[in-house]
Amino acid sequence: MEFEFTTEQESWRNEIRGWIREEFGADWNGLDVSNDEEGSDEAWAFAKGIRAKLAQKQWTAPAWPSEHGGMGLSFAEQAIFNEELAYHRVPGPDLISVGYVGPTLLVYGTDEQKERHLDDIVNARASWCQGYSEPGSGSDLASLQTRAVKDGDDYVINGQKIWTSNAHRADWMFALVRTDPDAPKHRGISYLLDRHEDARHYGAPTDQHAWRTRLQRGVLRGCARSGGESRRRGKPRLVRRYGDDGL
Repeated sequence: MEFEFTTEQESWRNEIRGWIREEFGADWNGLDVSNDEEGSDEAWAFAKGIRAKLAQKQWTAPAWPSEHGGMGLSFAEQAIFNEELAYHRVPGPDLISVGYVGPTLLVYGTDEQKERHLDDIVNARASWCQGYSEPGSGSDLASLQTRAVKDGDDYVINGQKIWTSNAHRADWMFALVRTDPDAPKHRGISYLLDRHEDARHYGAPTDQHAWRTRLQRGVLRGCARSGGESRRRGKPRLVRRYGDDGL
């Protein structure tokens, strides 16, 4: 079996390296964040600037299909892209937006949701955060407590989300919320898209750990109404319910 990269794949690697040299210079050694383990405003601004440049080259979404603005790369080409950016300490595409939100919308989103969000993601115009953790709930979704109750065209969210990286910087959050409290614990959970300006309690600290760093923040506390654009269009931004197919 042949394990070497093909000529075309090595050409792709050289193209990435050439762009890095052109953009940062031959002596580039990455942004020094050795004393900034949680990410400073400087590092965030730098990463956003790089993502905008990647978007100009249409290098934002290596795995997405080209019809949605992605690069449509093979697994090997994606590995080369990620490897070169990591080796040269260049911030890559946003993991939450490109790696989590986009693929979910590609598979489960409505046409309206795809039109609303995918273009902003591939052009680095919108930043997202992930609403998973709660004071008494981490990776185990069975313990999820935050609820969302449908009220007309809105979902009224009641609960807490904390330790949410970049919550204070994000334009949007996708949150896992319990929409069917009577369902088994690993079911009855929905994936809700929530605009920053719609959640009245973004950035509110929930306990002492929320203030440990800028990134470990309380995102929701108490009750907030999620609707915004969906109120005007009459469709709540509920992407899917978890548990129906084993997810």
